[in-house]
Amino acid sequence: MAAVIVGLLVILSLILTAVTLFPNLDANRLTGVLFLLLVASLLVIGIVALAQRRRWGPDSELAALSHREKETWRMPPLEELTKSVRSATRNIGPLTPRLYLVIAVVLLVVKENIQKPSSPHLARAGYSAAAIFTLSACL
Repeated sequence: MAAVIVGLLVILSLILTAVTLFPNLDANRLTGVLFLLLVASLLVIGIVALAQRRRWGPDSELAALSHREKETWRMPPLEELTKSVRSATRNIGPLTPRLYLVIAVVLLVVKENIQKPSSPHLARAGYSAAAIFTLSACL
């Protein structure tokens, strides 16, 4: 479910950025294409997860827990937890959205400085607000 929510948020952000950078772009067509890409990628992820589950079987630790143990489980104290193993996925995952947002802000600022807006008050306020909002989301 989290992948669907994150995917939809990324699609909305891509649509906003693309339509801001390219005003003549058809937002409805872009939305349709991005939605189809999201559905296709979720299907591929589901198929891969299903194939892995069939190949390696269900998680043995999870299968060993009874229904009652799952309902009454409590988080162990922090002192008893081991450090998580850092991997490339764990390092790249959090950086990818930040990199996308930084690139979007840079493109908006470049567009603001290159193109003369038809209405300076609205365009400057809109682009500046979008840039500030996107930068604040990076932090």
